[in-house]
Amino acid sequence: MKRNEWIKYYRNMVFPVIVVTGLLGILMTVFLLRSEHRNSREEYMHALQLADDNISEMVGDMDYYMYSMWPNTQIMIILKRLLSNETYTYTESRDQELIRTFVSTPVYTKLYLHSAYIYYVNYDKVILSEQGLVPISDFFDKEWLEMVNGEEEMPDVIRRSLKQYYFEKKDTEVVSISRKYYTSKNHANYGIVTLNFLVDKVNERLKRYVDDDAQSIYVGYRTGEILFAAQEIPGVDETLLRNMLVSGEEETFIRAGNSWYIAYRMENEHLGLTYLFLAPISEELKLAMPMLGMIFCVMISTAVLGIILSWIMTRRRYTLQSQVASIIDYYEESGEYPEELHQIGEEYDYFFQSVLKIFEQHRRAIVQDYEKQIQLERAEIKALQMQINPHFLYNTMETIYWKVMEAAKGYCPANQMIENLSDILHYSLSEGEDLVRLQDELRIAEKYIQIQKMRFGDFFEVVCDREDGCMDVRVPKLFLQPLIENAIQHGLLARSEMKQAGKIKLRVRNLGDEVLICVMDNGVGISGGRLSELRILLEEGKTGEGHIGLFNTNLRVRLHFGEPYGIKIYSKSDLGTVIKIRVPKGIV
Repeated sequence: MKRNEWIKYYRNMVFPVIVVTGLLGILMTVFLLRSEHRNSREEYMHALQLADDNISEMVGDMDYYMYSMWPNTQIMIILKRLLSNETYTYTESRDQELIRTFVSTPVYTKLYLHSAYIYYVNYDKVILSEQGLVPISDFFDKEWLEMVNGEEEMPDVIRRSLKQYYFEKKDTEVVSISRKYYTSKNHANYGIVTLNFLVDKVNERLKRYVDDDAQSIYVGYRTGEILFAAQEIPGVDETLLRNMLVSGEEETFIRAGNSWYIAYRMENEHLGLTYLFLAPISEELKLAMPMLGMIFCVMISTAVLGIILSWIMTRRRYTLQSQVASIIDYYEESGEYPEELHQIGEEYDYFFQSVLKIFEQHRRAIVQDYEKQIQLERAEIKALQMQINPHFLYNTMETIYWKVMEAAKGYCPANQMIENLSDILHYSLSEGEDLVRLQDELRIAEKYIQIQKMRFGDFFEVVCDREDGCMDVRVPKLFLQPLIENAIQHGLLARSEMKQAGKIKLRVRNLGDEVLICVMDNGVGISGGRLSELRILLEEGKTGEGHIGLFNTNLRVRLHFGEPYGIKIYSKSDLGTVIKIRVPKGIV
């Protein structure tokens, strides 16, 4: 019987253990390969990111010319004079040397740069990093001139061969990156800046990010042209690489010679560049092979251990069955519990105690979660109770309104002021977009003016002159109120001390695609120095001391409609101030 029990246990337990162990080994192998693949992918993508950062930093040298030269008015004046003259005075020669130094500084300090060109449209001269101003007829790079003056659009990035001097034995491989500069008025092409990068030097920098000769990083342009390569991989299909650079998947496999490579792809949409990291698949498998051998040994050991454990468990099961049968037989014969039962009972007693302990812990966890939920709900209710609903403000204003009417025994100016203030509060606290109709903004501005007249008396008057067809244009909510307040506080109040009548005029004019809004007053005006300071701050979109409402309104207008829009201010001392704001039509 014992032998039959072992055979049965062996058939039912050992074989499933071996199957499970085999599946576990397969899963571990797959997990290991995926883990190695994931680690390798992170490592290679990090290398691509570092390469992209390096390339972006090199291309960033273009900003030295784009943002340091063209926006500099003094340099542009000197350049136009030098470009227009055929001969130069001593001062102009010195200016020419200064310009050459300015252009050549990045080239001399960056080993990966070959040269830099700057060309202005409609001039017959080119600024070179090596020679300064050179007539087009004497310029050595004829291929570049043909691309600039050709009928087709000049490519932003291109790889080509370049020979700067006739005595050079071989051409120099460079990648030319060009950017056009456009005028801010009519967006016309004003000039071109070209930087020539040495391919060999850039390749050396890319080689820092590969571990061995079997790996490489390729850098290409959106057209599919290969620009740089850390090192060439023998047997790789260049046409396939070009296709991958244009529209390849982020991860794919390619064949080079007799070897298979895995290729990772990353794009830089801003520069239009694509990066490929090629690494042999054998690199990932080489790391996994020792682990595969270890897993195979574990599988064999598990199978052997399963056979041994099955024999041990069979013996224990047979012994337990024999004890249970013996206890049953003894109880049937004597009606008493044998000593073996206490031993078996203790084992089951420990089992039941453990189960009850788990249930008790689960019950306590449920109670704790319930208590936490109750506390959370109480906290939420308390937070809701502490919130002030806008309706509370409206109801409070209405209560004050009726209390004032009751105290005054009828409708009085204070009631009018409360009505105006309630309308302004309702308008400012109402939900919705920040852009409202100009008609609604003028209506609220009139209520604000009525409140100010009640405060200060009729020492000033307000005139509104508006044209038809402008009232539906969208403007920032409550943007007129700070401007009117500015006119009263900084203009008319000071003039009222001189006992002179004040006047504010709101003017709205239709300018076709735009609407002009003016706020004018005949206050004390602004001094010349302070006016210049305010204009600079408003033009730059900054804030300063005083006139906080003026600065904030200017920022809001520029944020909604763009930098071309904003506040223009005009003023003369003792005559008054005019604030003009243009807003576009068609904003929904």
